Amino acid sequence: MGNSTHKSELVIFIGIPASGKTSFYKERFFPSHMYVSLDQVKSRSAERELLKFCLARNRNCLIDNTNVQRSDRARYIAAAKSRDFRVIGYCFVTKKDEALMRNAQRPESSRVPDIAIHSAYAKMEYPKMREGFDELYFVRLTDDGFSVEDYYEGK
Repeated sequence: MGNSTHKSELVIFIGIPASGKTSFYKERFFPSHMYVSLDQVKSRSAERELLKFCLARNRNCLIDNTNVQRSDRARYIAAAKSRDFRVIGYCFVTKKDEALMRNAQRPESSRVPDIAIHSAYAKMEYPKMREGFDELYFVRLTDDGFSVEDYYEGK
Protein backbone atom coordinates (compact mmCIF):
# COMPACT_ATOMS: atom_id res chain seq x y z
CA MET A 1 0.00 0.00 0.00
CA GLY A 2 2.16 2.81 -1.25
CA ASN A 3 5.86 3.34 -0.77
CA SER A 4 6.70 6.47 1.19
CA THR A 5 10.45 6.18 0.55
CA HIS A 6 10.25 7.98 -2.78
CA LYS A 7 7.60 9.90 -4.67
CA SER A 8 4.70 11.52 -2.91
CA GLU A 9 1.40 9.81 -3.54
CA LEU A 10 -2.16 10.67 -4.37
CA VAL A 11 -4.64 8.05 -3.21
CA ILE A 12 -8.01 7.99 -4.95
CA PHE A 13 -10.96 6.18 -3.42
CA ILE A 14 -13.55 4.76 -5.84
CA GLY A 15 -16.88 3.49 -4.56
CA ILE A 16 -20.53 4.17 -3.97
CA PRO A 17 -21.67 6.01 -0.83
CA ALA A 18 -21.67 3.89 2.35
CA SER A 19 -19.07 1.46 1.02
CA GLY A 20 -16.59 2.20 3.83
CA LYS A 21 -14.33 4.80 2.22
CA THR A 22 -14.13 7.32 5.07
CA SER A 23 -13.75 4.60 7.72
CA PHE A 24 -10.93 3.06 5.68
CA TYR A 25 -9.22 6.47 5.48
CA LYS A 26 -9.42 6.87 9.25
CA GLU A 27 -8.08 3.36 9.83
CA ARG A 28 -5.28 3.27 7.26
CA PHE A 29 -4.30 6.76 6.11
CA PHE A 30 -4.82 9.20 8.98
CA PRO A 31 -2.51 11.10 9.67
CA SER A 32 -0.12 10.17 6.80
CA HIS A 33 -2.31 11.63 4.02
CA MET A 34 -4.02 15.00 3.77
CA TYR A 35 -7.77 14.42 3.49
CA VAL A 36 -9.50 15.92 0.44
CA SER A 37 -13.25 15.41 0.28
CA LEU A 38 -15.96 17.34 -1.51
CA ASP A 39 -18.30 16.51 1.40
CA GLN A 40 -15.87 18.28 3.70
CA VAL A 41 -14.91 21.37 1.67
CA LYS A 42 -18.37 21.79 0.04
CA SER A 43 -17.27 23.17 -3.36
CA ARG A 44 -15.20 22.05 -6.35
CA SER A 45 -13.16 25.26 -6.22
CA ALA A 46 -12.22 24.70 -2.55
CA GLU A 47 -11.41 21.08 -3.36
CA ARG A 48 -9.15 22.17 -6.25
CA GLU A 49 -7.34 24.64 -3.99
CA LEU A 50 -6.73 22.02 -1.30
CA LEU A 51 -5.44 19.53 -3.87
CA LYS A 52 -3.23 22.22 -5.44
CA PHE A 53 -1.83 23.01 -1.97
CA CYS A 54 -0.96 19.32 -1.38
CA LEU A 55 0.61 18.83 -4.79
CA ALA A 56 2.68 22.02 -4.60
CA ARG A 57 4.12 20.91 -1.25
CA ASN A 58 4.61 17.25 -2.23
CA ARG A 59 2.22 16.17 0.52
CA ASN A 60 0.68 12.73 0.39
CA CYS A 61 -3.03 13.26 -0.09
CA LEU A 62 -6.19 11.24 -0.49
CA ILE A 63 -9.37 11.96 -2.45
CA ASP A 64 -12.41 10.63 -0.60
CA ASN A 65 -15.24 11.09 -3.11
CA THR A 66 -17.22 8.45 -4.97
CA ASN A 67 -15.14 8.87 -8.17
CA VAL A 68 -17.28 6.22 -9.87
CA GLN A 69 -16.68 7.49 -13.40
CA ARG A 70 -13.38 7.66 -15.29
CA SER A 71 -13.98 11.35 -15.93
CA ASP A 72 -14.23 11.95 -12.16
CA ARG A 73 -10.82 10.33 -11.61
CA ALA A 74 -9.10 11.82 -14.65
CA ARG A 75 -8.78 15.35 -13.24
CA TYR A 76 -7.05 14.09 -10.10
CA ILE A 77 -4.77 11.71 -11.99
CA ALA A 78 -3.70 14.41 -14.48
CA ALA A 79 -2.95 16.89 -11.70
CA ALA A 80 -0.95 14.32 -9.71
CA LYS A 81 1.02 13.08 -12.72
CA SER A 82 1.93 16.67 -13.65
CA ARG A 83 3.68 16.86 -10.26
CA ASP A 84 5.29 13.40 -10.57
CA PHE A 85 3.14 11.84 -7.85
CA ARG A 86 2.42 8.13 -7.64
CA VAL A 87 -1.31 7.50 -8.08
CA ILE A 88 -2.86 4.68 -6.07
CA GLY A 89 -6.49 3.65 -6.41
CA TYR A 90 -8.66 1.77 -3.96
CA CYS A 91 -11.88 0.42 -5.45
CA PHE A 92 -14.49 -0.31 -2.78
CA VAL A 93 -16.62 -3.27 -3.77
CA THR A 94 -20.02 -3.51 -2.13
CA LYS A 95 -23.51 -4.66 -2.95
CA LYS A 96 -26.04 -1.88 -3.35
CA ASP A 97 -28.34 -3.43 -0.72
CA GLU A 98 -25.49 -3.55 1.81
CA ALA A 99 -24.67 0.12 1.20
CA LEU A 100 -28.34 1.08 1.61
CA MET A 101 -28.45 -0.83 4.91
CA ARG A 102 -25.22 0.77 6.21
CA ASN A 103 -26.50 4.20 5.18
CA ALA A 104 -29.75 3.63 7.11
CA GLN A 105 -27.72 2.75 10.21
CA ARG A 106 -25.73 6.00 10.09
CA PRO A 107 -26.74 8.94 12.28
CA GLU A 108 -29.32 10.97 10.39
CA SER A 109 -26.90 13.87 9.89
CA SER A 110 -24.43 11.53 8.12
CA ARG A 111 -26.90 9.78 5.81
CA VAL A 112 -27.04 10.39 2.09
CA PRO A 113 -30.33 10.15 0.20
CA ASP A 114 -30.89 6.58 -1.08
CA ILE A 115 -31.01 7.97 -4.62
CA ALA A 116 -27.32 8.94 -4.28
CA ILE A 117 -26.44 5.28 -3.71
CA HIS A 118 -28.67 4.06 -6.55
CA SER A 119 -27.26 6.70 -8.91
CA ALA A 120 -23.59 6.06 -8.09
CA TYR A 121 -24.14 2.31 -8.41
CA ALA A 122 -25.69 2.76 -11.87
CA LYS A 123 -22.80 4.99 -13.04
CA MET A 124 -19.95 2.83 -11.68
CA GLU A 125 -17.07 2.42 -14.14
CA TYR A 126 -14.48 0.12 -12.64
CA PRO A 127 -10.98 1.61 -12.88
CA LYS A 128 -8.25 0.44 -15.22
CA MET A 129 -4.50 0.75 -14.80
CA ARG A 130 -4.31 2.56 -18.13
CA GLU A 131 -6.14 5.54 -16.59
CA GLY A 132 -2.78 6.39 -15.02
CA PHE A 133 -2.77 4.42 -11.77
CA ASP A 134 0.56 3.11 -10.47
CA GLU A 135 -1.24 0.69 -8.13
CA LEU A 136 -4.83 -0.47 -7.80
CA TYR A 137 -6.52 -2.45 -5.03
CA PHE A 138 -9.94 -3.89 -4.27
CA VAL A 139 -11.32 -3.14 -0.79
CA ARG A 140 -14.19 -5.03 0.77
CA LEU A 141 -15.83 -4.39 4.11
CA THR A 142 -16.15 -7.72 5.93
CA ASP A 143 -17.34 -8.78 9.37
CA ASP A 144 -13.68 -8.65 10.45
CA GLY A 145 -12.95 -5.21 9.03
CA PHE A 146 -11.43 -4.34 5.68
CA SER A 147 -10.04 -6.83 3.21
CA VAL A 148 -7.56 -5.40 0.68
CA GLU A 149 -6.42 -7.37 -2.34
CA ASP A 150 -4.60 -6.69 -5.57
CA TYR A 151 -6.84 -5.35 -8.28
CA TYR A 152 -7.57 -7.39 -11.35
CA GLU A 153 -9.16 -6.00 -14.45
CA GLY A 154 -12.17 -7.73 -15.83
CA LYS A 155 -14.70 -6.81 -13.13
